[in-house]
Amino acid sequence: MIQAIMLIALGFLVASLIGVLLAPSLWSRAYRLSRKRLEKALPLSLSEIEATQDQLRASYAVRLRRLETALASAKQKAAIQLVDNSRRSAKGGTPPMCWSRRLRSGFPNLTGKSPR
Repeated sequence: MIQAIMLIALGFLVASLIGVLLAPSLWSRAYRLSRKRLEKALPLSLSEIEATQDQLRASYAVRLRRLETALASAKQKAAIQLVDNSRRSAKGGTPPMCWSRRLRSGFPNLTGKSPR
């Protein structure tokens, strides 16, 4: 019984010794590989850093321009609808305030005429 426990302890100690002897070589390999990966990922020169910043600025400018055109289009659409509503109310049609009340009441006809 004691002999088995001593053999298990000896095996554990030998395995620990082998691990301690191999650890520095594994550590240096992992360090070297991770350093290479980081050097490839990070820019090395000032021109590369400036190019990356310029690319970010350009993409932001494109997104901003798309947003501006969408806003201008929405403003133009709203102005056209406002003019149409004003024309309809000037002709004596149903005023725009009544339309929302009719829609809420479930009556879909906005012209003021009977649906039949």
